[in-house]
Amino acid sequence: MKTEIYIATHKKFNLKKREGFIPIQVGAALSCEDLGYIKDNTGDNISEKNKNYCELTAIYWMWKNVKVDNIGLCHYRRYLSKKETFFDTQKYFLTIQDIEHSLQDCDIILPEKNVWKECTCLEFFCTVGIGKKKDMEILRGIVQEKYPEYLGTYDNVMNGHEASYCNVMITSKEKFDAYCEWLFDILFELEKRIDISEYKTVLEARVYGFISELLLNVWVKHNQLNVMYYPLINVEKNYYRIRKIRELAKAILGK
Repeated sequence: MKTEIYIATHKKFNLKKREGFIPIQVGAALSCEDLGYIKDNTGDNISEKNKNYCELTAIYWMWKNVKVDNIGLCHYRRYLSKKETFFDTQKYFLTIQDIEHSLQDCDIILPEKNVWKECTCLEFFCTVGIGKKKDMEILRGIVQEKYPEYLGTYDNVMNGHEASYCNVMITSKEKFDAYCEWLFDILFELEKRIDISEYKTVLEARVYGFISELLLNVWVKHNQLNVMYYPLINVEKNYYRIRKIRELAKAILGK
């Protein structure tokens, strides 16, 4: 059994070396910097699309260039953890052994869902500055044309109030490949039909990366996959919070 988890990054980062976790430099085709990691512009790749596809350039590379039993993606600052904690987080991060054990009882491992109590997933996407309603209408039309059997699930997810985000996932390579074939078929068609030339902000430009977060939920739900959810730890936010707590304690104690 071979399991590999790729860590998408665009910069050098510090993390204890972990068996089976492999950093991959995303958007390498757009950068002159060599981070010393595997690059997403080798082999069959879409590295040049990184500004719009985000970590999907790593996912595409993994789909086309990696042969393993199980595969997954996390980020240089986001990791799946056995425990949600703000202190000493790395010791709780899922190991390869944890992952392989979990996959004996489930089809896919995802981050715990975000819940939007006051709006739907689609409303959240279109109102927080990361998505356009017109793009989502075109996307729905593409799903209806290419994969009509998915349309009911698509509407259910978009009109629902919870979803897993960040494109963090771990599953068998067989299921991963099937998902990628479906996902990129939709996104490449969407790319032909929408005009993002006037999308000015960095977040707006990441349109395909953000859309794919919701599409992963559609694919998982439609295929009735057995999901195991784990907390998603953002180490940068954790370190920031710890520093603030220490600063507050210092101010209170006068030390």
